[in-house]
Order: sequence, then structure tokens, then C-alpha cells
Amino acid sequence: MVCFFVFPDSISDDTVALLESIIPDWRVREASFFLRKSDRKASVLAYFMVAAGLKAMGLYNGMPQFGYGEFGKPYLMNYDGLEFNISHCRGGVAVCLDSRSIGLDVEDTLPFDMELARAVCSDRELAEVVSSESPSEAFTCLWTRKEAVMKYYGTGMCDGDRLKRILCDDSVELRSCRIDGGRMFLSLCIGKCK
Repeated sequence: MVCFFVFPDSISDDTVALLESIIPDWRVREASFFLRKSDRKASVLAYFMVAAGLKAMGLYNGMPQFGYGEFGKPYLMNYDGLEFNISHCRGGVAVCLDSRSIGLDVEDTLPFDMELARAVCSDRELAEVVSSESPSEAFTCLWTRKEAVMKYYGTGMCDGDRLKRILCDDSVELRSCRIDGGRMFLSLCIGKCK
């Protein structure tokens, strides 16, 4: 199940305060560490979306408790056998819940930066991005795919050489889509069914 909310910054402060009164104090504290107010709102909303997703799936049995792996990948401490991932950007918040391992990323379209593209793209990927109709959109989509795979594995940011090869993994399934008229890209990495 993938849930997406567009324009989290449009949520009023009163609504955020209401959500904060519902969710656990530990999550409110985690959200408070974000510097930008929009990121704090997105963090509160993302937690609420996880709880709402559990209810929609008929699995809700109490507010979810997050644990974090060695490199920060979150997991549900009180929902065995269920995986989740969260991502947010200025334009939206995405949450995914599934029984398989998952990684999720959402990004607003990034300005194209050739130096960054050379650092993270294979030669073939770089040629495709540069020759595309919109290198900014092509790179953003590619970046969300790479980040979704990194989040799937939960190993944190990888070195440049591994990052260039990360999309060669055929043990995972990648799905990507444009959101909000193409202004944002969302990618989901999920383990293949056995």
C-alpha cells in the first residue's frame, strides 16, 4: 500500500497541533529536530499516514512504534512481518506498507547539476539523462530510483562506484511515477515475489 499527500506545507498549524496531540510524544520530538517547518509538518503527517495505512489495511492494533536499523532504516517494532518506508520533500509525503522489504523516495524535480550527475550516474545513465528532453526530470527520476534501492537495503548512502551500479540489481523490482503533473517523482523498490 502506497499513500501520498501533496503539499504538506498547506496543512494549517492547528491541524498539525491536533495531529501532534494524537501521535506519541517520541514522534513529536523526532519531528522537532527538522530545521524547516515544512519538514516538521511532513514528519508528523508521515507518522499519521503510517497509522492510517495500518487501519486501512485492517491491521491496526495500536500506534506504531518505530525502531531504526544500524544505518537508520526504520522498522515497525510492534507489527511483525510488516515493512514500511517514508519519504518527503517540499511538495509531498509518501508512505509505503508491505509484507516485503521496501524502499521509497519522493523528490521535487531537482535542477540539473552535471557534476552531481557524473558522480552518481553510470556512463550509460549519464548519456540517457543528458540526451533526454528534460535532463532535470530525467535525473530526478533516476535519483529517486537509486535512493529507493538504497533505502530498500537500509545501508545508508553508498560510495560513488556502488551508487553508479546500484540499479543493476535484478533481485528487486523498481516502479516509478510522476506526481503532481510531473513536478515530483516517486520511486518504490520492493523485493520480488518468490
